Amino acid sequence: MCRAFLSVFVFPVVAIALTGCGAPASKVVGKVTADGNPVPGTIQFSPMGEGADNTGPSAAVPIGPDGSYSLVLKSVGKHRVIVSPSDIPYPARPGREYKYDLAPTEQDVKAGDNVIDVALKPLRK
Repeated sequence: MCRAFLSVFVFPVVAIALTGCGAPASKVVGKVTADGNPVPGTIQFSPMGEGADNTGPSAAVPIGPDGSYSLVLKSVGKHRVIVSPSDIPYPARPGREYKYDLAPTEQDVKAGDNVIDVALKPLRK
């Protein structure tokens, strides 16, 4: 009788209760542009490690020809964002000047849906 009660009532209740455990997922969508034009390539989000919810692996996804991207992150909080345009050769050629600042930026990712557009800024001369 006790085994039947456990298998029929207790185990399903425990299983349902545990389904919500774990880090919150955050969906991030946006566009990457420079002077209003789309910038295809790759975008990477890396958690900056502040707090228990802001640790974990980086996530990188391709940026489409229209400049749009979409990804799901397992962590919330501050993230370092790196854009790698596809028109920049690797390894970079010495002496080549790029028109836009590709330094990493910081973005705050919240639980749930996020829209994070990245506008590359011209380099200061």
